Amino acid sequence: MPRSRRHFLVESAAAAALLHPGLSLLAADSPKKKPVSPFLEGNFAPVREEFTEENLKVTGTLPKGLEGMFVRNGPNPQFDPVGNHHWFDGDGMVHGVRLRDGKASYRNRFVRTAGYTEEKKAGKPLYGGILDTPDMKKLFAGENPFKNPANTALVYHHDKLLALWEVGEPYELKLPSLETVGPATFGGKLKQPFTAHPKVDPVTGEMLYFGYVPNQPLVLFGTLNKKGEWQKPLPVKLEKPAMIHDFVVTKNYALFPAWPETFDLKRLAKGESPWFFDKQQPTRWVVVPRAGDGKPKTFEAKTAFAFHLLNAWESGDEITVVGCRYPRFPGALTFGEKDDDKTPNAAVPYQWTLNLKTDKLTETPLHDFAAEFPRHNDTLVGQAVRYGYVGVGEGDFFDGLRKLDLKTGKFSDHTYGKGRFGGEGVFVPNPDGKGEDAGWLLTFVYDNAADKSELVVMDAADMTAKPVARVHLPTRVPYGFHGAWVSGV
Repeated sequence: MPRSRRHFLVESAAAAALLHPGLSLLAADSPKKKPVSPFLEGNFAPVREEFTEENLKVTGTLPKGLEGMFVRNGPNPQFDPVGNHHWFDGDGMVHGVRLRDGKASYRNRFVRTAGYTEEKKAGKPLYGGILDTPDMKKLFAGENPFKNPANTALVYHHDKLLALWEVGEPYELKLPSLETVGPATFGGKLKQPFTAHPKVDPVTGEMLYFGYVPNQPLVLFGTLNKKGEWQKPLPVKLEKPAMIHDFVVTKNYALFPAWPETFDLKRLAKGESPWFFDKQQPTRWVVVPRAGDGKPKTFEAKTAFAFHLLNAWESGDEITVVGCRYPRFPGALTFGEKDDDKTPNAAVPYQWTLNLKTDKLTETPLHDFAAEFPRHNDTLVGQAVRYGYVGVGEGDFFDGLRKLDLKTGKFSDHTYGKGRFGGEGVFVPNPDGKGEDAGWLLTFVYDNAADKSELVVMDAADMTAKPVARVHLPTRVPYGFHGAWVSGV
């Protein structure tokens, strides 16, 4: 997709700002020696081979109503990096398990982005990572020093599966082959960053998305209708530039959290990080009517940051938002920004309540334990939910999933076992079930001792029960980011 010089500036700057919620950035080693990165070791290490395997071994029994394909995106560098490699730098690789008639098959494929293809042709890495100082000559010449790896999330809308990144165009993938079709620019109309976390409204069939502009106090809020047709985005003004990784929607509104993680190119000119978490500034929630026929409202909240929000819904004059909130932006950023605050900074389940009539906001933690990657039953996007599912635990990654009951405050856990670590739990509704939690949670789990991976299927209504089924995979699946379920594939 053609990019103006301004788009290159804002998008490549934003790419340098991404940070995983549960991990600190690797300190840069001397450029004279090859750096050692923990993101190239253990189950962070890449898998270079692409597999296609049928009739996989299954422990337990795959439920009859579980018919479709589980897909998950994540970083997987095709070449050993030459710079200070961080997890976020890897090329996108999508892993998919297709479940049909009680049987399972597996395949994994690189997302053939422009950057991937360019490096593949050259036979070596051509782009630096987010821990490396970007080539400023390229940056100010309008060339992007970072590639779009399309490695963060997946969304299925209007019969299309899209691989997503924070600040670049999506890439369309075929199902079930996972082969790359190419960039999805919606007829060449998409000329803005596209969020890694769009929302598909189960009632209207619309996909709602946004793109933030790092050096401008602006969010562009857009919609694709149920036919996949692009609608002109609505500009939403902010008081200051802000990094916004995720947002929420309700029946009538879209809500953008303008965290005080700000961007200023003047800092870069002084040799400082252009990104700066301003502890003196509040969080500002901007509430925008989805129909575009009303004036946005802004609510002030405590200084904070969140990568991922669970859901939001309306009740009378109030909007409730639930997510995983950090007291401040976690860890150190590239270009030298550091978190010198020694107080704890874990993300905890949290609730904000915004009253549209009184213009008042109240907020409170729901629990005091660390949690991330919140998910819920996606048939209730923008509607009230009782249950949420989050990753918890210590070790290489999450050692289990926790089910939150937002009504009673209780929670229950499914733990993977000693030396076993998994990722985000994706909820799949049971077509024959009744109730919000009637369904299954799916995630990839890595066994450290065996050096093997499985797709684990859990009963979402009974988290403490043993797995319903475990699909044994032909290759190790490196730790990754976000997944999705596509029924009937």
